[in-house]
Amino acid sequence: AKTTLDGDTEENASFTVDVSGDSSNTHFHPTSISNLCPPFEADSKINVICSWSATDKSQNEVINGQHHLRQLTVRPKETCKGCPLTITALYEQSIKHDFSLYPLTLPLEINIRNRLIESDVEFEFSVSCKQYEFELVGVENFRRNLKGGEELAVPLEVIIFTSGIFDLQSLKLTVFTKDGSKVPYVFPLLQWNVKVNVD
Repeated sequence: AKTTLDGDTEENASFTVDVSGDSSNTHFHPTSISNLCPPFEADSKINVICSWSATDKSQNEVINGQHHLRQLTVRPKETCKGCPLTITALYEQSIKHDFSLYPLTLPLEINIRNRLIESDVEFEFSVSCKQYEFELVGVENFRRNLKGGEELAVPLEVIIFTSGIFDLQSLKLTVFTKDGSKVPYVFPLLQWNVKVNVD
């Protein structure tokens, strides 16, 4: 007997299972995410066929067609455009605090991920706080190597001395390439804003 399960995530992908007990007969549906984009395989390209139809009302007929998109990169292996690392931040975005007692201490966790699937990335992490209203506490400079798809969490603390709206993003990543050169990346359009009101 066979059972078919449908879903649209890797955890609940559409696949067919042979319930006879032979685990080798597990087959993912051809259009499931697990089959199209398996993270454990080196090939990170897919082909997409887009079928369309349009109605010509003047002649009362339906026109059908297809667009074929071949070798679309799902997970880049190497890149020469843009930073190979992605950064996100976890922090509380709106806070009330009584500054007459003491400054505000805000936990800030920065997540760095190597978005390449097969290539290691060696980089230097650095932050430089240029605003007098707050300061960063923690490891502000280090060098690290991330394997393909690997993530790194960097815990910091922000000491804020007054109320207002502040952009906590002051990050610089310097990537070391295979030929020995350094490529610096800053993120002026990326803002990590926090709003602090007086309690």
